[in-house]
Amino acid sequence: RHVSGLAASGDGRLEQVTATAGGREHRFVAQTLLLHQGVVPQVNLAMAAGAVHDWNATRLAFEPRLSAEGESTVPGLFVAGDSAGIAGADAAECRGLVSALAILDRLEAPDRETRKGLRMQARAALARAMRGRAFLDRLFRPAPQFRMPADDVLICRCEEVTAGEIRTLTARGAQGPNQAKAFSRAGMGPCQGRGCALSVTEIMAEASGRDPGAIGHMRIRAPVKPVTVGQMASLSASEDYGRK
Repeated sequence: RHVSGLAASGDGRLEQVTATAGGREHRFVAQTLLLHQGVVPQVNLAMAAGAVHDWNATRLAFEPRLSAEGESTVPGLFVAGDSAGIAGADAAECRGLVSALAILDRLEAPDRETRKGLRMQARAALARAMRGRAFLDRLFRPAPQFRMPADDVLICRCEEVTAGEIRTLTARGAQGPNQAKAFSRAGMGPCQGRGCALSVTEIMAEASGRDPGAIGHMRIRAPVKPVTVGQMASLSASEDYGRK
């Protein structure tokens, strides 16, 4: 508990983990190290669709701007579940039901009166599921030293970009993660920034004294997840995916 320093070391592979806690240094022989730095929404799909996202300073993540029914700023695009904001499985189910009922209303499906009762039940269940969420968000808030680590720590594992490189680019005038991406390739790897985007944003915000919301998120490019040439070639010629 209360770890203020954490380091993994070894010659070509992990051999030991060092941690500082309670004023003492602890060393552990290890072959595998799993790090957990909090849970954040998966926003790539909604961002790629053009939905507006706002920085949540409590949960340290970008979250889609949604109506009470879960509709994003892109008309007709609804976001439910933990992609709308981490709240757990019960809340995710309730959010999905609220959005589904709103979509049925939009489509003028029959049994509107029945849906009114279901909507009230779903919203009441959602309120119950959200009880204590603010406490959990603060209790398990990831520590700054793990979100914005020392200069020699890899931030973008796909392209092997360190935290120090991001800080250097910020000092040279890079205004946001998209400029940092252009100069360093951070976020251009197979994960498309899923592993590093928030770290890049927070490091740049810390280095420049700006709010992460003003720094912004990496621009999402298609494909959101890697696809093979074979998968693209196998698409039917009749399937028009918005091609012009």
